Amino acid sequence: MQLPAGRVRPGRIEHALGWPAALARYAGSFLYHLDDDRVYVGYIVGLDYQDPRLQPFEAFQQYKNHPSVKALLEGGEIVSAGARAIAARRLAVDADTGDAGASSSATRAGR
Repeated sequence: MQLPAGRVRPGRIEHALGWPAALARYAGSFLYHLDDDRVYVGYIVGLDYQDPRLQPFEAFQQYKNHPSVKALLEGGEIVSAGARAIAARRLAVDADTGDAGASSSATRAGR
């Protein structure tokens, strides 16, 4: 996205978990400040979400209307857009030991 001059801080990286989806969901946002007054902005939702009311596109729209994000993006121009599927693993925490490690649904199921 191309923004008006002076809003971008090249090299700044912003990641957030959850909102507007619940924190228990595999979801979050990213905002990468690039050079030449450009940013990459996006919202990620795990494809295994259980809530049939969750609409990833609508969640992305809500994110872009958060006051701090909206103020940054206002007056900007979309240069390109797209959707991607991301192969991801989750961080699992063992409830008994507190140990953390990468996990997949197959690992959690004992397969």
